[in-house]
Amino acid sequence: MKRGSLLLALASLPLAAAAQTSTPASVDQSPANTLKVLMNPAVIPTFTLLVALDKGFFAQAGVNVVPVIHGGSSQIVIPELARGDIDIATISPAPGFFNQYAEGFDAKLIASNTSSRKGWNPTVWLVVKQSEWDNKSIRYPRDLRGKHFDGATPGSEGWYLSRHILSEGGLTPADLTFTQRFTTAADYILSLRNINDVQVAYEPSVTQLEQMHLGHRWLSIRDVDPGYQESFIAASAKLLKARPDLIRRFLIGYVRACKLIADAGGKWTPEMIRTLSKWSQLPPDFIAAIPTPPYTGKYGWIDVDALERQQRYWHINGLVPAEQSIDTLADTSFITAAQKAVGVATS
Repeated sequence: MKRGSLLLALASLPLAAAAQTSTPASVDQSPANTLKVLMNPAVIPTFTLLVALDKGFFAQAGVNVVPVIHGGSSQIVIPELARGDIDIATISPAPGFFNQYAEGFDAKLIASNTSSRKGWNPTVWLVVKQSEWDNKSIRYPRDLRGKHFDGATPGSEGWYLSRHILSEGGLTPADLTFTQRFTTAADYILSLRNINDVQVAYEPSVTQLEQMHLGHRWLSIRDVDPGYQESFIAASAKLLKARPDLIRRFLIGYVRACKLIADAGGKWTPEMIRTLSKWSQLPPDFIAAIPTPPYTGKYGWIDVDALERQQRYWHINGLVPAEQSIDTLADTSFITAAQKAVGVATS
């Protein structure tokens, strides 16, 4: 299968399609010991969970993890998480998460997942159409004036990046053709082939666009917010209340996977490549071309100050009507206990 058609297929993975796991028979697979974990193998932030599954870290912690595969934005899963239909999910710090509280739900963040750090490849990028890059018409944010630019869905990490870049260039959306509509691998290809000069994209689509010679990675989320935490692990309120010990054990397996990735120093190991290829169906040579795995070097640590700033940004921009206290947003006790159990430090 060609890479273009492969990622198009990944973009259409059905919500809640069950994946097969190799949970050892010795692990208690009763409902009381089982976690339904929502994940999207087609996007990089799920990688740590895939490593923990394949290495048996969850099983070794005595947790039966059942992957529930979805192929869309992390924000569409928030209602399922909030209702307790699933137990754990990877999500982004977007308005949908903050606004669930106003709707009577209270899912919480229990760990960070991927973060921005120098020397590691960020998840979110602005990609410039290759012809525009080659003729040097776009090099600085001010060069976006008069261009066609898609900043993805309002409230997404890509939109956050886009609006900051416009501000750095002294521009507003009125100074160019600014749209907010493209969100999938298929969209990105269509956008840069036929419509836009600049497109928000997420790994691994960024690497795909480069290999197809459709675009050049330009600026990332790290360029506007160096310590930005790109994604988190969230738990349903139902799980938090009923099975706190299961969460702690789950996060012990998760932290062990974070450490394994961090210890590789930003390099893909053959084992990591095999894991991502198996779950995503991406060719191993394509995965090896992604500059680095995601940064997990702080082992799930949640930057509560940055989280509050993120909420304030969405509030100022009218996407979060009411701000919540940090205790409502996150419970850091679980990841702290897991880090202590594994013996890692976040400093």
